[in-house]
Amino acid sequence: MKSKNSYSGIDPIIVKYVRHYAKCIKNLKCFAHDSLEDIEQELFCMIWPAIEKYDESRSSFSTFVCQLVKCRAINLINKQLCKKRGGRQGIFYVDPDDLHEVVDDRCRFITEITTRIDVNDVISTLPQEWQVLCRQLEFFSVPEIAEINGIPRTTVYNTLQRIRRHIKNFF
Repeated sequence: MKSKNSYSGIDPIIVKYVRHYAKCIKNLKCFAHDSLEDIEQELFCMIWPAIEKYDESRSSFSTFVCQLVKCRAINLINKQLCKKRGGRQGIFYVDPDDLHEVVDDRCRFITEITTRIDVNDVISTLPQEWQVLCRQLEFFSVPEIAEINGIPRTTVYNTLQRIRRHIKNFF
């Protein structure tokens, strides 16, 4: 699996790391249908604007290029995985001033709703008595729940530990 791309005129260090990480990426399942040449070109397009930010007082050029290509390769993988999941392309850079205009109470509300739906789905997989305990925790503290149900607090805490262990399987 050798690339047919020719990179004459480009620093061999850059070419070496781009080709190495392109081969690594090509072996991933989510890039099975992409050509090695396309992956190399994508990496070059991603790293080229950042090459000029090299500062020789901070590290060697080889180290800088290695880290740059590695980080851009990870970004490329995350972008591809996001596409495979049906997600949006993602945002590479957001100006903090623009962010305040985009994020408003509706975004937080939507996040809260989706979180609540996920929590309800997980709770619905629990045994009935644990579901009741979870619903009571929305409104009451552990000592109040123990008093309402007529059980010791340690029993409530032990049940909560079992619930946590069960819920860890979902995350």
